Amino acid sequence: FEPKNSRYVDEKKPMMAQIEAKDILLSYPYESMDPIIRLLDEAAKDPAVVSIKITLYRIAKNSLVAEKLMEAAEN
Repeated sequence: FEPKNSRYVDEKKPMMAQIEAKDILLSYPYESMDPIIRLLDEAAKDPAVVSIKITLYRIAKNSLVAEKLMEAAEN
């Protein structure tokens, strides 16, 4: 089984712009985590972002989510 790309996410547009336009619901593991990673990456690099609030129930040992959150905290 491999997660699918969501039909609601445009790969060519920034995630923050897409979410500002409308809510997007993703269902992991059925849909890819790539949009979440892209969103965290954009937020980590955006000087206008002052906080990121997320609930993590469990993460992988080498988690890209944790990596992006650490990058955001450093920025």
